[in-house]
Amino acid sequence: MKTGYLIRPFGQDAADIDVDFQQPCRPLLVTQVLQYCTQKEDGEEITEGFFQDLPVGERIKALLAIDALTTRGTTESPGLLLRLHCQEETCNELIEIEITKEEILAAQSKEPGNDTGIYPIPINGKEYFFRKPTGRDQLEWLKSTFTDERTAAETIIRTLWVPSDENKSEPEPSFTGEGVEAVNDRMRNIDPLVHFELTVHCPVCNHENHYVPDLECLLIQKLHKVQLDLLQTIHRLASHYHWSEQQILAISPHRRAYYLTLVEKEKTV
Repeated sequence: MKTGYLIRPFGQDAADIDVDFQQPCRPLLVTQVLQYCTQKEDGEEITEGFFQDLPVGERIKALLAIDALTTRGTTESPGLLLRLHCQEETCNELIEIEITKEEILAAQSKEPGNDTGIYPIPINGKEYFFRKPTGRDQLEWLKSTFTDERTAAETIIRTLWVPSDENKSEPEPSFTGEGVEAVNDRMRNIDPLVHFELTVHCPVCNHENHYVPDLECLLIQKLHKVQLDLLQTIHRLASHYHWSEQQILAISPHRRAYYLTLVEKEKTV
């Protein structure tokens, strides 16, 4: 996130238990989490549109920051646990690995700094310009119906195409075949958190496996667990002390945790 913005942990405020993690539209879900957990330094709220217009990679970085704050000082792992299967057909061994925030952020763009956010990509001898996808783009793509993966890729690439000043009067080019591959290859370098790639050797057969884990999905799943744990805490304290939900949420997290230990001690007496 840019300077001038404050991020707080998830799973502490009343608003956090209202987040519907079952909603089918993930871009809206991510926007809601970011909006609830971020504010300007002067305390002013940030509009939904701000987060929708953020590049997807920046949205993932913001989720990583929220997750880091959320797990700080807790027993929860600060990394992302992946359960994968060896891709060697004769093996299929379950592989569990944990990737840290530092390892993920180390995959920052290999491209030189670009303040404009516009990147040139040569296609069939001609240079075209493209931008990174945003949350708003994701929302628009979800509204579309694609007949196959190729059509989806071509539509997405056309969305990200930025005509140069001298070519604005030209008709929209047709990005197919080699053009799609050229843009995809360059985007892997430009936006590596969106196209996060992982190479893991199987501990059993030593096969080299290549995975493309969905970082956004993994982070959302982790925050959903935080919400479920908070709801469980509310239930247990309300059942024991007969406090209201509002009263429990007004208690600091470390005090809630202590009250829970007292409840557990009473059960063992």
